[in-house]
Amino acid sequence: MIEKKIEIIIITFNRDKYLDDTLKQLLNSPFSKCKFTIINNHSTDNTYNVCNKYEKLFPNFNVITNKLNIGGNANILRAVETSQSLYTWILADNDNFDFSNCEDLINAINSEEFDIILTCSIGVFNPNRKTISEKLKEYDINYGINSKNCLKTNTMHILDVVEAEYFHALSFIPATIFKTEKWDSECLIEGYDNIPNMYPHFPFIVKSLEENFSVYKTKDEIIHGMENPNSTYTSLKWLNSWLKSSLIIKDPKLRERSINKFYATDSFLIMVIGCIITGKSMDNTNFKNQIITTLALLKEVKGIIKGLGYGIIVIIISMFPQKLCKKIFNKIGRKKLNK
Repeated sequence: MIEKKIEIIIITFNRDKYLDDTLKQLLNSPFSKCKFTIINNHSTDNTYNVCNKYEKLFPNFNVITNKLNIGGNANILRAVETSQSLYTWILADNDNFDFSNCEDLINAINSEEFDIILTCSIGVFNPNRKTISEKLKEYDINYGINSKNCLKTNTMHILDVVEAEYFHALSFIPATIFKTEKWDSECLIEGYDNIPNMYPHFPFIVKSLEENFSVYKTKDEIIHGMENPNSTYTSLKWLNSWLKSSLIIKDPKLRERSINKFYATDSFLIMVIGCIITGKSMDNTNFKNQIITTLALLKEVKGIIKGLGYGIIVIIISMFPQKLCKKIFNKIGRKKLNK
């Protein structure tokens, strides 16, 4: 029955070899009979031939080719608009999967009980921070949160359990299977507005918290995100984009928990300093403009007094010589990234 309940949509652009490997993995998965839709962002490589090859192998395989390249973030929203199934799973074209133990994922979908199904805790670079799965085990709530099968159903909010890791996981959209109807027109409109900030799905994350969606986390990590080989975004760009996105959140306490989402540390200040040092060490030509953006955003998300304090630190760190930033990054930053 699962093939009648979920549609898998893969967004792709000029990565035919990655797409071929992704489709090969999915062909040998329990989801091979589900509806597959490829949204090709006007690729100019061998993507057409790859799609033509797998169209003959999957029983329900569709290809949509955009007239123009609308960008990856807009293509995510195009995928949301396209889906017609109960559940939607939007995948990238370069991820790896482990379907060796996914019976609970299939059961969660067939139950139709959950608004969101998380298939990945996403890479937490700090080895001392616990993953979503580990935190759920501590609470002994059978991986389901706010569900009918959860003993603490009406008293526990997901952020009380997994904290910043929730934002961390949902920022990686292939980690999330969602009920299609939950992504309404308001989320789409705000998502299109937020495309320049690289998180078109952020309004959906906010809605899931405001409405306390029922969430299930798979016992095993089903999907493993791969580094984007074509990404040109710097750490400061990611930071500023997340801070801008967090301004969508009206509740100041919830916003505070969101901006503490970032990767290698639980300290917001250390996170900001790390992004600045990394950005300057990478020969970023837009470094000065991004610093100005960071200063403005700190005032918005932290308030005038705290924002001013953080801003002074940001200005001091941004004045470090590039050679010093590279030394710090090579000694500390790379170790964090390699863990």
